[in-house]
Amino acid sequence: MVKGWHDAGDFSLYSASTNSALFWLLSAAADFSPREDDTGIPESANGVPDLLDEARWDLEWLLSVQAPSGGFHNTTCQEHYGPYGTNWPERMARYRLGEVGTIAAGRAVRTLAFASVLYQPYDAPFADRLLEAARAGYRFLRDRPGENSDGPTCPAMRQDRDATAGRDVRMYAAAGVLLATGDRRYCADFEESYELLENDPSYLRTDVYGALLYLRAPAGDPDRKRAIRRELGLRADKVRRDGERHPFQWAGRTFWGSIAGGSQRTAGFSPQACLADPVGAVGDCERVLANVHHALGRNYQQIA
Repeated sequence: MVKGWHDAGDFSLYSASTNSALFWLLSAAADFSPREDDTGIPESANGVPDLLDEARWDLEWLLSVQAPSGGFHNTTCQEHYGPYGTNWPERMARYRLGEVGTIAAGRAVRTLAFASVLYQPYDAPFADRLLEAARAGYRFLRDRPGENSDGPTCPAMRQDRDATAGRDVRMYAAAGVLLATGDRRYCADFEESYELLENDPSYLRTDVYGALLYLRAPAGDPDRKRAIRRELGLRADKVRRDGERHPFQWAGRTFWGSIAGGSQRTAGFSPQACLADPVGAVGDCERVLANVHHALGRNYQQIA
């Protein structure tokens, strides 16, 4: 296995959090087309935007955990840890690969397909490699229609036998391959797994990611896109109202990981209107920015 990002509190690498982080990095690249190649990372000045260089570090890990079957391993992990402060990299046991499963495969297919579109102008061979891996993963997924597997090794984010998660990742994967290929047959696959967007987006619930990706696909069905935009608009209205009632204008959820949860909630629903009309939809723009202020500005006295 190569590269990849450690989890926040340990040395393990997880499919769930990896693909969630990559979704937002790639979305930022797609929305804003950053060109900065001078941020001081090792890959700076290589002719590729540094945001894509950073994303590539974890895309390489995803490629390295693809099995010959086309499926993807769910983790590269350390199975046991001592108390915080005692887990030194040079003292840890060897990594173990998690199992190959359909849930990890669905996440990876979407990520790799999405990325293949963004890397094409900068590194066509790498983009082709990403799409080839996504196609193989999609075949693995379609060959196992009733399977929702996510093995037991390092089970921190395990979703084994979760049929809802299985639908989410299939919807998500179909949107990614539709975007990358323009093949309208994937519209039918998307519809097969579609469900109403009634939850916040997160690393465990990826249906909103899939809907947002479908909107980017030129070959997507216009009626479905209109329905998705209506659903996102209704959720954005609720986010805006929640933020207006909060003393720091924050529209998140209060739980462990709430800063990330609030960021994902607003990023999932509010930017559509904000990007289309920054003046008319200023309330939606403010809901997104409130997460930054909550984490770094209004929270500086530790009262939020």
